[in-house]
Amino acid sequence: IGPQSGRYYISYLDCQVNVLDPATLQDVAGSPVKVYSTLIILPSDEQVFYTRTPELAMINAQTFAIEKTVDFDLYGLEAGLFYPHFITPDNSLIFIAGTDPNTNDQIIKVFNAATLEVVDWSPWAGQTKQILDMLIAPDGTRMYALTGDGDLCGLDPYI
Repeated sequence: IGPQSGRYYISYLDCQVNVLDPATLQDVAGSPVKVYSTLIILPSDEQVFYTRTPELAMINAQTFAIEKTVDFDLYGLEAGLFYPHFITPDNSLIFIAGTDPNTNDQIIKVFNAATLEVVDWSPWAGQTKQILDMLIAPDGTRMYALTGDGDLCGLDPYI
């Protein structure tokens, strides 16, 4: 749900996102949007972030034009189509988990949400446990990763 507009962002398995007006529950102009992914990271009134193998993309939420993409060079779950992810409560950082194709290690890559530049650190680097899902506490002080062996790991999301 868009925090200011109240628009509903609904993703489907057919790789599209429908954007609905909250008053009419009808598609807004330009909807549905083909995103080649079923994952929406952050809907806001200005931008929508989503992953599509193997890139992170930023689109303008009003025009649905792609503003920027960046390769994140990770293998995902489910044949590479699913990447556990979240954005910090202040909307400044995007975290994406996957497998490093060069080392086969599990890693969380961090991106600046404004620029999509990689932040040069990871709260989960060189690990062997695969991350199935992750989230951040509402106050942004802790992040949690659920691993393939059932462990729930609490991590510091910041440097």
